[in-house]
Amino acid sequence: MGTPTETELHVHRWDQVDAETGRVEEAILDIATADLRTGAPLYIDVVVKAAFSEDPGRLRARARKEGRAAAEAANRKRQRYVDA
Repeated sequence: MGTPTETELHVHRWDQVDAETGRVEEAILDIATADLRTGAPLYIDVVVKAAFSEDPGRLRARARKEGRAAAEAANRKRQRYVDA
């Protein structure tokens, strides 16, 4: 028997409002479960990133440093879920 897990869970506290359009970007996380020891909520939001970019400068920067595209995506997630 495992820990109960939900997928595609809407976590309201991380919703964001676009300042220009006023549209709400809902925080839909891929996996929601709980820490086995403490019972604290545990959320996972997965991203798969390719190095390709239509911006030539960004594409060159990603080509020069392995893992740069993944690091950029991870940084965006950290900024999005700042109090996680």
